[in-house]
Amino acid sequence: EKLVPSFEKMAPGSRIVAHDYELPGITPDQHIEMTSKEDNDKHILYFYKLPLKRAAARPAAAPPAP
Repeated sequence: EKLVPSFEKMAPGSRIVAHDYELPGITPDQHIEMTSKEDNDKHILYFYKLPLKRAAARPAAAPPAP
């Protein structure tokens, strides 16, 4: 989250890869799930390309009906 302002200063077309953690509030262009051949653990790679795509704000939940 703290890195997003720095990422946004990068040149358009720059690419960012995040391992196992998404950038909060940013929609990845692509993600890949993989299993490590070393330890058999599952990992997710998130790929982003600048300019970053902000995630759409979720609408607030409606209050319960009376």
